[in-house]
Amino acid sequence: MAERMRQDGRFAGHGWRGWRLRIAIVLLGGLAVVGIFQGISGRREKSVEQRLAAIYAAHVLGPEENAATIYYNRLLVAYLPERLRVPAPDLPVDSNDVSPLQFSDEERMRVFLEAATRPKCFFPALCDSAGPVAAMRWMRSTTFERTSVMRLLAWSILAAALDDLDQGRLDAAKQKLHCVAQTAAHLRQQPTYVDFLIAHAIEDYLWSAVGEFIVQRDATNEHLAVIEGILPSFVDAWEEESADVRQVEILLDTRSPWRRLRDMLDGGGPRHAIETCALNYHEIICERRGVRILIELRRHKNETGRWPDAISDVTARLPAGVLADPLRPGELVYKPDGDGFFLYSTGPNGRKEAAGDDYGIWPRRGIWEWLKEKQFKDLEAVMLRKS
Repeated sequence: MAERMRQDGRFAGHGWRGWRLRIAIVLLGGLAVVGIFQGISGRREKSVEQRLAAIYAAHVLGPEENAATIYYNRLLVAYLPERLRVPAPDLPVDSNDVSPLQFSDEERMRVFLEAATRPKCFFPALCDSAGPVAAMRWMRSTTFERTSVMRLLAWSILAAALDDLDQGRLDAAKQKLHCVAQTAAHLRQQPTYVDFLIAHAIEDYLWSAVGEFIVQRDATNEHLAVIEGILPSFVDAWEEESADVRQVEILLDTRSPWRRLRDMLDGGGPRHAIETCALNYHEIICERRGVRILIELRRHKNETGRWPDAISDVTARLPAGVLADPLRPGELVYKPDGDGFFLYSTGPNGRKEAAGDDYGIWPRRGIWEWLKEKQFKDLEAVMLRKS
């Protein structure tokens, strides 16, 4: 019996030593895994910084050529919370101590009209002293406040442009319409998906209101020439124009691995945002092409007194490629309807559906009256919140 107890004790002791060895191996293995992940994370962070710095370097602009200098230092800085303001060396700041309510409508418009004369815009260039990576993160952190003000100001200028069109002030109308289109273009140059979405919202209202003027107002050939002159390119350049936003949204993604996995399974995260940007971008290309078509439809009516019986009646006047549907293979659909007509895309699925993914170019949604009646009380609310 004693011998057996000694054996049991020996085996029990041996078993305890075995468990201690196993625990030590597990702990060391865990530390090794943590170290590997930290190393991978460190390398990834370094890679992210290098790639963000390269994107920044490719776009950085001097103060004299950067429209963001005008937007930010002469207007937006007054509306951004203190935590979002950063030092911008060698750039004059006119509005640091100015209450937003001191800006008149004319002063706000003057800032936008001047900014529209500069083709390029890059907000991160305003905080170069913080370094390129910090500058890119700052740009993203200010997106909501910055784009909220710019969107509402652009719409207020659009309302003024429509009034100019209505009253026959064609030079003033052209300047303001170009300004609204250029504001959207400036936002689309920023590498965040929110900027892309706000650019879509601005252009959507712009082309909707312009389309209403063409079809429902007394649009003369002189009016049509003004609108034609401010139309941006209708070429589908998604791959080129979205190259930076597609990279930056992924590089600045700071979610936990588990959240990334969940978003990937749910179809969310940066990739979903980029897919939304792509759809919105192609909808805007659709609207630009649609306005170009509406111009020729209206010219036909001005000459003949009626809308065309078929799109072939004006095809010879249209630029090559303008009838192509950006949302699907095929062409945009023109369908006469009594004294009016429909112009639309059948959407990605290519089928005409009452409640499907069709994208209508005409009829529009009453944007003209909305802009006229709104008087931009929301704009003042934004100003008050930011002051």
